[in-house]
Amino acid sequence: MKLKVILAFLFFISLNICFGQTDSADKKTITKNQEPKAGTKNISETKTDTIKEPQKSTKKDSKTTTKKIIPTNNGVGLSDVVAPVAIDTVKYLKDSIHVLNKTISKLGKEKEELQEENDDLQNQIAEHSGEKGKKSERKNWRDWVVEKIYNITKGVLLILAFITLVFILKNRKNLKSAILNVKQLLLMKKKKNEIMVPPPPQIKTVNPQTKNPVSKPTIQTPTPIIQQTPKVTPAVEYNLPKSFSNIYYQQPKSGKDNWFVVGVSSVGKSHITSNKPCQDNHFCASIKEGWGIAVSCDGAGSSEHSDLGSQFVAEKSVEVFKSFLTLNKFVDENRLPNNEEWQSMSKLAFVQIYNSLIDYSKSEKLEFNSLACTSIVVVFTPMGLLSAHIGDGRAGYCNSSGDWKPLITPHKGEEANQTIFLTSSPWLSETDFKMSEVLVPESRVINEKVIAFTLMSDGCESHSFDCSKMDNETNKWVDPNLPSEKFFNPLLKQLKAMHDNKVSLPDVTSNWKKFIEGGTPGLKDEPDDKTLILGILI
Repeated sequence: MKLKVILAFLFFISLNICFGQTDSADKKTITKNQEPKAGTKNISETKTDTIKEPQKSTKKDSKTTTKKIIPTNNGVGLSDVVAPVAIDTVKYLKDSIHVLNKTISKLGKEKEELQEENDDLQNQIAEHSGEKGKKSERKNWRDWVVEKIYNITKGVLLILAFITLVFILKNRKNLKSAILNVKQLLLMKKKKNEIMVPPPPQIKTVNPQTKNPVSKPTIQTPTPIIQQTPKVTPAVEYNLPKSFSNIYYQQPKSGKDNWFVVGVSSVGKSHITSNKPCQDNHFCASIKEGWGIAVSCDGAGSSEHSDLGSQFVAEKSVEVFKSFLTLNKFVDENRLPNNEEWQSMSKLAFVQIYNSLIDYSKSEKLEFNSLACTSIVVVFTPMGLLSAHIGDGRAGYCNSSGDWKPLITPHKGEEANQTIFLTSSPWLSETDFKMSEVLVPESRVINEKVIAFTLMSDGCESHSFDCSKMDNETNKWVDPNLPSEKFFNPLLKQLKAMHDNKVSLPDVTSNWKKFIEGGTPGLKDEPDDKTLILGILI
């Protein structure tokens, strides 16, 4: 019995030492308990979900008379102990474990909620990242396409620039002509008469030709051109071509409103005697089916190299006028320009020919004035005719009624045998320059059905035109400027017969040469050079 009491007392003392202390001792214990020991873990850091309750003690706690102190927290730290008393340790441990389980359960739920929120945020981030990736991929693809297109375009532009540079370098001589073409097109739209090239230093306006004074001509009926004419032996040995043809107009094989054109330039009797070349020249070529252009040029007798000038101007005129008509789409649209359009086009065309002749004189080291010549241009179409000229010579046409009419008015001075040449400068002025009461250059548009046309140098005019007549009222010689039906109508019939009989073009040209050389007594004895072009609609 005493042993039991002693053991109980010792047990009570031990409990009192562990749990029941004085205020100062309690404070020390609480402070000591609040400080974490080294090597221990916080409850929140443990992975334990719950705390198991200790097994119930089989022994009953001893009764005490000491006042109990109720812990205010989980039982680890005790507050305000009045006196060291014994406490129910098991109950306090159970309460603490219960509180901790609730806290752990609450924290577990919060953890699950936070995890769900975290999962939702992760899903949203993943979805956003996927859409952003797709957008970024689409943007990258578009950027790649734009970059490729830019690189290809830049490469193409570089190639075109290189090709353009090479073309300009190879065709730099034609830049002046191209610029004039563009200016002409702009001029046509504005409908103004302007000259884009400044006039060169003034030269002599007119040059007299060696020719007999004007007298009333006697027009003779030509002999048939298909007959052989007797051969004329020149007074001196003549080593230059007697006559030649520069007709390159290709007659279409089929279709209506086609033209049959012949032409020849022949040396005059005075030039044969002096052994001089033929200073006349001509050129005729196709533009397209039913469209063609014919040019007649007469070199100035007083100019040393007028034969070269007339040849150059004849060929260049075909090239330039064809280019202007094509540029303004008159040929493609199969229509004729109006009078104002044709006047401005003709003047700029002659300006371009003038500049080309300057370049030619420099390249050949020839005096520019030594290339003086006149020029007559006729464009023949199914709808009518276009004409332009500088200087003398003649041109005419026959309408569908069979009436012959003049196509140009020759530029003649106050004195006999005076005219103006392409190399003269007054016609280049910005103000209108007139001679024989018509503009220089003169241009006309014939908007009626034409069945035949002709153009010639002045060596043929007195034999084929009514160009000198006495006016009974004024008792002066006047120039009616009318083509002779007596001369041209028989020629039209013979050309039509040769075409219908399918005579070859070389044979037609050969017979035409013989006719120009001596088809009539007047043509045979003509001292001046002769050029005659005749076209009929078949």
